[in-house]
Amino acid sequence: MAARRPRLDWSAAKSVPILSAAQLLGAALVDKRQQRCPFEDHPDDTPSFSLDSSKNLFLCFGCGRKGSVIEFVAAYKKVGNADACRWLLGLPADAAPLLPAKPIRSPSATPSAAADPEIYEALLTHSPIGVSGRAYLAQRCIGSATAELFRVAQIANPAATLRALTDQFGAKRVAASGLLTARGYFRFPHNALLFAHCDRGIPLFLQSRRLDSRTPRWMGLGGISKIPFNLDAIEGVSEVYLVEGAIDVLSAHELGLTAIGLPGTSAPLSSEICRRLRHKTVYILPDKDTSGARIATSTRETLLSYGVLVTIQRFKAGKDLNDHLVQERGHHA
Repeated sequence: MAARRPRLDWSAAKSVPILSAAQLLGAALVDKRQQRCPFEDHPDDTPSFSLDSSKNLFLCFGCGRKGSVIEFVAAYKKVGNADACRWLLGLPADAAPLLPAKPIRSPSATPSAAADPEIYEALLTHSPIGVSGRAYLAQRCIGSATAELFRVAQIANPAATLRALTDQFGAKRVAASGLLTARGYFRFPHNALLFAHCDRGIPLFLQSRRLDSRTPRWMGLGGISKIPFNLDAIEGVSEVYLVEGAIDVLSAHELGLTAIGLPGTSAPLSSEICRRLRHKTVYILPDKDTSGARIATSTRETLLSYGVLVTIQRFKAGKDLNDHLVQERGHHA
């Protein structure tokens, strides 16, 4: 009688400490600290990789890879998940890849939300800007060319959008991406504009803006850290304007200025972004309100501590940069 091939125990493979697996592979990694991505096909000039040994998970904001120790080994060795599982368990290549009867769970029973660029890309593709969205931007003197350049999207049907994403990626992954509310509803409302906050071309955060008068006007992802809007504009320019929000960034572009949208007082500029702003002249253009003054002051102090040359500027007319744009062009919002 032929000997039965050993079966893959996926749960056992997932329990292998990710730091131990990295050490065996020759990857010099540390726990809970931003570091350079260890994968060969990702030249990570700015540290964007981290792992959490308490959850046995890893995430790279740069290349978008994330997951358990199995996905880490698969990406590092450039093999499939089954082969990675075999390697972790020390099994021969012919071990049968039988899935366990119960769903595979990470060491954390309820995995925390994490940025999922692949899902965000799919959402943007699924949500082209419509007539009402273009009309709203035009009323604010922002043209279609600018909307296309910044990949402004629009949520046509939240329920249908959620079904499409769930069919493609699965309910668990969609929930972990921050797209759902605590009650399981799609976070972005019907007809809202959608803005992708990218770093090195990769969407790491999404934010919507309602076109009606209901509140809240702005809605972001749940449990995902907000990053500045149009962050990639830092590269290749000597002057950068810091403004409040996506609409002001688009307005700056219409005025021939390069701008990034500040993440706000609850999410100040990170040390990594401050370092990227060194050797550039930075102008802060805050809104004319108490919040704007507070954001401008705190941002200036943060940048100065990193040696960034920064100046706060004020508008002669208009409450914000978009209002200034509308008045500059002689229109009424």
